[in-house]
Amino acid sequence: MINRFLWLEHLRSQRSRIVTTILRHMYQSDFHLMDDETHLQATNDANFHLDNLFTSIEIESQALFNAYAQWAAELMTHPNSSFITPTDFFEVVMEVLLQEVDDIHFTTAHYQRIKEIISQGFAHMKSNTGSASAAEAPATPLQDELTRYTRHLLASDRSGAAKLVQQLLQNGVDVKDLYRHLFHPFQIELGRLWQANKINVAQEHFATAATQYIMSLLYDHILSLPKGDKVFLATCVSGELHEMGIRMVCDYLECLHWNTHYLGANMPESAVIQAVMENQPDVIAISCTMMYHIPKASHLIQRLRKADIPIPILVGGYPFNIDPLLWHKTGANGTAGSFDAIYDTIETLTGGEVLEI
Repeated sequence: MINRFLWLEHLRSQRSRIVTTILRHMYQSDFHLMDDETHLQATNDANFHLDNLFTSIEIESQALFNAYAQWAAELMTHPNSSFITPTDFFEVVMEVLLQEVDDIHFTTAHYQRIKEIISQGFAHMKSNTGSASAAEAPATPLQDELTRYTRHLLASDRSGAAKLVQQLLQNGVDVKDLYRHLFHPFQIELGRLWQANKINVAQEHFATAATQYIMSLLYDHILSLPKGDKVFLATCVSGELHEMGIRMVCDYLECLHWNTHYLGANMPESAVIQAVMENQPDVIAISCTMMYHIPKASHLIQRLRKADIPIPILVGGYPFNIDPLLWHKTGANGTAGSFDAIYDTIETLTGGEVLEI
């Protein structure tokens, strides 16, 4: 992947200068009037836009750029949003990058590729105006309880949410069903509410941390369940801090008699490889939530393959739900978008018997 996109690496190496040029074009005479905070925010936004543009080109996924552009456009509709408008930004990007063409490091063909992916992203935004909001989670068998759980945590009532979970356990609800029908749908709803600007970042972080705490109250039960001899080793790529999804997957698989070895967020590649060598898992799972971390997942998989580790590798996270072919591009053996699908997939990959759940 890297050799085919040396021109992207060239642009990345010049990004600081390119970002400054873009901001000068966008703000013109106001550029020199920016205070430090405004300048930092604009610079961060510009880098974030470019990260997602360059990554979508590197992984050859128009679908992911479309989804990103649509998300960024909707974010601009939120009251008090200071995010740089994606349409304005990428129009200037095309102007600025045209001046970067040198027919050596960055050719006209490379520029046309960038122009094409941006143009298709614009067309997607125009044809999907107002439709970028994350979809609500499907109704679950615990829908009423999910509504109450959500109400508790959005009111900062962690104790009430924990008592609700304990009540469900006392009423005979299986722990694995709490993950399938309560915790996971809640996290989807939380993301939807944040994207729709109905909750702020602090509320989203509090609710996620509270759910992690409540999940921890279940560990005595989960760890007491009988286990087989199969091991599922899971990790997040380096730089990836969003770990809630893969953490829930590991807990869920523990309920289905798998031994799980979760390494955590932001794991260096060398540490992952060492853990794989030491634990000899039956399946490796790599979680990647942010699109611009996908090349890291691909690179980690390449290193695992070069180390002659003949273990099936799954990848998962938001980008893999948007682009159904993305897992193949990373070199993985597969992906799965739900708890049940993950379980079915790993049992199939390891020649196991899929239990009726």
